[in-house]
Amino acid sequence: MTSVPITRSLPAPGPFWTFNREERNAVAVLFGLLARPGNLDTFARLLNWHPDDLADAEVSVEWTFLRDLWNHHSRRVQPAALRTAILDALQPENATDLAACSTLEFNTHFGAVPRPSATYVQSPSNWSVARFDITIGDDDEFRKTCQFKWAFNVKPDLVIQTPSGKLLCIEAKWDSGEGSYPASEKRR
Repeated sequence: MTSVPITRSLPAPGPFWTFNREERNAVAVLFGLLARPGNLDTFARLLNWHPDDLADAEVSVEWTFLRDLWNHHSRRVQPAALRTAILDALQPENATDLAACSTLEFNTHFGAVPRPSATYVQSPSNWSVARFDITIGDDDEFRKTCQFKWAFNVKPDLVIQTPSGKLLCIEAKWDSGEGSYPASEKRR
C-alpha cells in the first residue's frame, strides 16, 4: 500500500505565504527588508520615529533583553549584585530588610518557583504572582512588582534598538489574538 500526499485531498491554495498564519514568517520577511540599505531609515520615518543614532541601531527578532541580560550576569556576578539590581529597580518599602535577609528569604519574599533557592537569587521571570501577593501588601508596589516580573518574560517579535537606548518594539499579530497578564492569578 502506498501513501498519498495530503495535498491531493487538501490542495494548497497557492504559495505558502498566502495561507501561512504564523507571524514569524512575516517578521522574518520584515527583518530581511530592514537589513537592506536605506530601508531601516525609511521604515522609521514612516512611523515618525527619529532617533539621532538610528544609523547604528540593532534589529533583533524574538527580543528577550531582560531575560538574557539576567542570564548573562547571573553566571558572572555575586548574588548581592543581582539583589541590588532588583531592589534598585523596584525600590520596595522594605528594601533595607530585603537587602539584609538571606538569599532564601529574599527568593521566598518574591515567591520564586518551583522552590525558592538558598544559594542564588532567582530571576524575576520565576516569581509567582500568587505567592508574592501574600508578602507585598501595598497595591502600587504589588502592581510594580508584577510589571517587573512580566517584563522578564516579554518577547517582542521584532525590536529596533539604538545605542542610546531608544526602542521600537513590534509585536506582530496575524491570526492570533492579543495576550494579556495575568493569565490566571488574581489580586485579592
